[in-house]
Amino acid sequence: MPGIPTQQRFSDGNHRPRYVLSLDLRLPMQTASPLIARRHTVAFLQQHALDACTDDAALIVTELVTNAVLHGDEPIRLGLEVGDVLRIEVFDGDHRTRRVVTAASPGVTGGRGLQIVGTLADRWGVTTAPVGKLVWAEISLHSQ
Repeated sequence: MPGIPTQQRFSDGNHRPRYVLSLDLRLPMQTASPLIARRHTVAFLQQHALDACTDDAALIVTELVTNAVLHGDEPIRLGLEVGDVLRIEVFDGDHRTRRVVTAASPGVTGGRGLQIVGTLADRWGVTTAPVGKLVWAEISLHSQ
């Protein structure tokens, strides 16, 4: 499923950074989707010489898409926007938000994804809508 570079916004409409490049990718509700999203993210960022933020962005994308597959609903979409910041957006069709785990118990293998996102991203948040939710994260490109 190829990514489609686009000039249309894929966002909640409240945040309007200037951007030059974007990617919009529809993903299936399958366990392979996080890997597909990660590969497209890495390829897109490397194609545009954004290697310095590629590892962090790939991990953020993997965590957000994994959450959408495990806890969300169709449709799932990944959006990347490059401008003053790299903005990562994952939309899924479930409007419900889950409690954010602030301290996972020792021995538990899950529940740390949004902690990882919060550590790697400069900002992140969730916007709900009647037909779904958008989880977004931003990485500054000025220090890259």
